[in-house]
Amino acid sequence: MNKGNRSWVEAAGRMRRVFFSQKFFSPFLYAALTGIAVWAALYFVRPVPSESFGEPTGMLGPYIQDISSTKASICWWTIDGTEGENDRVTGGAPSDWIRHHLDLSDLKPGKTYNYSVEGVEGSFHTFPEAGSPFKFVVFGDTRSRHEVHQRICDRASSENPLFVVNTGDLVHDGNRMDEWVKFFQISQKLMRKAPYFPVLGNHEHGSPIYLNLFDLPDAERYYSFQSGSAAFIILDSAADEVDGWKSTFFAEEKAWLKEKLDEYEEMDYLFVFMHEPLFTAMESRVDGTIERREYWSDVLEDPRISAIFCGHDHQYHHAFSNGIHHFITGGGGAPLHPAKKLMDETVKTAEIEHYLRVEVGESQTDITAIDINGNIIEKTSIKPRSNREPT
Repeated sequence: MNKGNRSWVEAAGRMRRVFFSQKFFSPFLYAALTGIAVWAALYFVRPVPSESFGEPTGMLGPYIQDISSTKASICWWTIDGTEGENDRVTGGAPSDWIRHHLDLSDLKPGKTYNYSVEGVEGSFHTFPEAGSPFKFVVFGDTRSRHEVHQRICDRASSENPLFVVNTGDLVHDGNRMDEWVKFFQISQKLMRKAPYFPVLGNHEHGSPIYLNLFDLPDAERYYSFQSGSAAFIILDSAADEVDGWKSTFFAEEKAWLKEKLDEYEEMDYLFVFMHEPLFTAMESRVDGTIERREYWSDVLEDPRISAIFCGHDHQYHHAFSNGIHHFITGGGGAPLHPAKKLMDETVKTAEIEHYLRVEVGESQTDITAIDINGNIIEKTSIKPRSNREPT
């Protein structure tokens, strides 16, 4: 392995809140170009083969969370964790699952870092500085047909994305830990190298397991982050505990969204993600999209938004309205839905399993829909805000 441009973190041994440096702990932390400060809540983890997930000696992960241009967190879960100051979950998961995390700080933007959790190796790339190009992938509705989900993950992994966004319905029933175990088993190769940003879907049922498994910023159910010259806003459009679109929850979320649109005013690209779409190619869901557009139009028709990515409908759908591209990418594993051109805004539909490759560049962003067999469904280019035609 060529470590000339990389940094190496070895997460092993029984250590708590230990500072690693190149000078004193070079066997554990190798940084050829830069040094990093590592503060860890870290305990011994035995490596187990992937087929052992869910068994008494099982492990979920490792996977990357809470990442930016200067920090990241390596997370994993064990059933038979050691005693100590780790996080035992009693409300959001079976009490025998224990969360471990290794928090990394003072990282350098746009650098690749390798890590190993007792023999299980992975890597991640910190987010780049403004103006630098990067690539991410988007897919959703991975809740069933595990062999399809696996193939989508394998194709997405081959793209070597900076990160992944799942548009919701990650599992069939978010309150069942065994389904999350299967989800992590399928996603493990991808998640070890690409930070994973989830969107709450209706099948998550607002589960506390979801909130425990994913280390998310802001309000967690909805949140935002930045990478390069792009901003990302993730919304919760499927909160089970609320009563209709005019509930207190959605009012608070909408107010937060307005603040974020102002905060990211100067970004070249602004991407919004939510599970339930504003346009559809399904006759049975037209009324729902009309209702959502009526409620969200004052914020989600904002010309500062470059594109909106959704799931919920198990198909590919591309619509264009008021200068904003709307993508449904719900072909990650759930049974496919029929797609028809029902709305004037519809640009393209496809009834096939797929994912989106999004390449963010200085002069334009290319969004390519790719089916499960590697064929291109459609390619769309979006200009940065400064170069977009007025609508």
